[in-house]
Amino acid sequence: MASVWTPDMAPLAASFFAQRCNWQTLPAFAPHQICLGPSTDKISGTILRRGKWDDCDPLIQEWRAGSSSAGNVFVEVGGNIGACTLTILAATSAVAHIFEPNPEALFYMTNTLHAAARLDASLLSRVHVYPVAAGAVQATSTVYPCSKNLGFAQVGVRPKCGWKEEVLRPHDVMVLPVDAVLPPAALVARLIKLDVEGYECRALLGMPRLLSRSCSIFTETVEMHLRRQNCSKDGLLRQLTRAGFRKERLLPNDGAVFRQAQVAGCWRSSRRGTGRRSSASQGHYVSNTRE
Repeated sequence: MASVWTPDMAPLAASFFAQRCNWQTLPAFAPHQICLGPSTDKISGTILRRGKWDDCDPLIQEWRAGSSSAGNVFVEVGGNIGACTLTILAATSAVAHIFEPNPEALFYMTNTLHAAARLDASLLSRVHVYPVAAGAVQATSTVYPCSKNLGFAQVGVRPKCGWKEEVLRPHDVMVLPVDAVLPPAALVARLIKLDVEGYECRALLGMPRLLSRSCSIFTETVEMHLRRQNCSKDGLLRQLTRAGFRKERLLPNDGAVFRQAQVAGCWRSSRRGTGRRSSASQGHYVSNTRE
């Protein structure tokens, strides 16, 4: 069984001596501050320059397209430093379940969420962080982070880091199926975010129950990364199609949004959510009166 971190706990310790929080107050995360890394890191540096991480915007749009009967569970597989986590939590009433195996990223994420819960006590019950990798079966593996891009940490394979980058000290991590980790109430998601640098196909194999009962999924589809994990864009699409999803739209940076065609009650528009099962039969949905 995976351990779970919640914001009433102390932030997870730095994995090397140079880690510290560069606290920033930015409109995208208001009213909260975010703990960023050095400006030389791709994600932290981009957020410092642009005031946000652009990939988080489609998540908010997709969340707000959902109906109140779609529930309030957000499952994030690949939370990284928590930029999209905090964006969703600040803008919606989401209950977030986050998977992130990289200790370097967890330091920044848990500092951010610990501080945010001091300002908003509701986050004490709305945030659950699992410091494991999401995979097909229970196993142990290794995560390899890149020195200037904490968003590019790969599980089981040594990454091809960017120019003048090096692979940081690898970490042994536990790999667990998402379905085996989440509590029953969280196995029905309004929105899933899947961004694990090529490990997407393996992660999907471990969440068939969650996929069959959830409304939409945002996923990366980077061919080069997928091939390093013995998968492909076509293979990823076949997995999602078999699970009942249909491509809704493509996104920048090799992302895509897929919507579940077999679950009713997901969308505000009557055109959506007309799957084979009626909403009355979906007793797992909970009412959510806030956006």
